[in-house]
Amino acid sequence: IKRIVELFEIFVEKERIKVEKKQRRISVYSKPLLLFLESLFGKINGKKAENIKVPEIMFKTGQKNVEAFLRGLFKGDGCISENKIELGSKSKELVSGVSYLLTLLGIRFKVWKREDNMWMISIYGSYSINKFKKDILKEKVKLRIRKSYNERLRIPPVSILLKSLKEKGGLKYGKDLPEVLFESAVSGRKRFGVMRLKKMVRVLEKKLPEDLKTTKEFKTLKFFVTKNLLWTKVEEIKPVAGRWMYDLETEKGYFVGGFIPFVLHNSKWYGESLPYDEEIVVMKDGIIYREKIGKIVEKRKKVFVVSFDENGRVKFSPIKDWIKHKS
Repeated sequence: IKRIVELFEIFVEKERIKVEKKQRRISVYSKPLLLFLESLFGKINGKKAENIKVPEIMFKTGQKNVEAFLRGLFKGDGCISENKIELGSKSKELVSGVSYLLTLLGIRFKVWKREDNMWMISIYGSYSINKFKKDILKEKVKLRIRKSYNERLRIPPVSILLKSLKEKGGLKYGKDLPEVLFESAVSGRKRFGVMRLKKMVRVLEKKLPEDLKTTKEFKTLKFFVTKNLLWTKVEEIKPVAGRWMYDLETEKGYFVGGFIPFVLHNSKWYGESLPYDEEIVVMKDGIIYREKIGKIVEKRKKVFVVSFDENGRVKFSPIKDWIKHKS
């Protein structure tokens, strides 16, 4: 409290600062200070819990400030334990902004919605939790880097593909396929992750006839284990009325944006473009921030968007064309 009061005294006289130690509350009476803070962090309209969001300035600042912001946010409103780190909010915008900041710092997370409409962002898995504790909380922890991870990330159902290849190849449990590894996966009795699927694909590569390795079934399995993709289930599809949609033509044909960071592909003039308010990651004058795609297209802003090179490394590409069409 003492340090916070000292900071406020830079801007206002002591008489305008009221400290209630029992409630651990500080009140500052200053209209100019209020307007100054709103100019930096934005003005909250309506209910704070539902409208609060990450200040835009946080997307344009340095890594140390981002780490300090997340440290205060999670320590104040989050839940930090040995096996899980979570933050909940009624504000979808806040959770969206936090997801981008965590992505910038290379920390994996999951965003989901509780039954009481509370938006949640969860960090789990020993590596992600320890990275958060080391980089954000500044705790002394060791990061043990493994060659591969089998975190609770969904992959599409592949039991039917495994069963088809087993039958077409005439493969038997025990003789050709390890039953402990394959049986529950082929029958669909248990869910499994990418690491287990990788082991099964390696066995199939040795046991399947060459002609079956060229089939769609086997190529699909190979795709799942060689591409570093996060799969998610489509829960609902809603039709919407016709409206203006926006898109960009870029050097690589895609850019990053959405509620949480997604790689978005341009629609070549027609198809699944984005509404005006959808925000994407851009860079201008060396500053990285989020901007509404509709604003970029309407003003034909010459900014750079997030892209990737042939080795999967992040790069920034110029916009080649600004697209607006009716859905």
